[in-house]
Amino acid sequence: MKTIIFDFSNIQTFSGFYKTFQKKFILPPDIPDNLDGLWDVLTGMIELPVKIEFHHLSPKKLDKFQNLISLFEESENETNHMLLFSYFLYK
Repeated sequence: MKTIIFDFSNIQTFSGFYKTFQKKFILPPDIPDNLDGLWDVLTGMIELPVKIEFHHLSPKKLDKFQNLISLFEESENETNHMLLFSYFLYK
């Protein structure tokens, strides 16, 4: 299974996350950079199975990106765990 890692020590904004996501999955530039567009990508456009990990989340970033994390957790269920998601905190 392919593993894609997002290093949040280098990601500060939602826009930065979407740009990184687009590059890692080689997506066309017309994909909306919002949660609805990301949901469509996660549940129907990317090659599965895949494991996605968020690394270096500080408690502050955990709060900031909570909606994004929730979306990934929901997409794991929606794809019958063909998309596996985990995140790792640091203090």
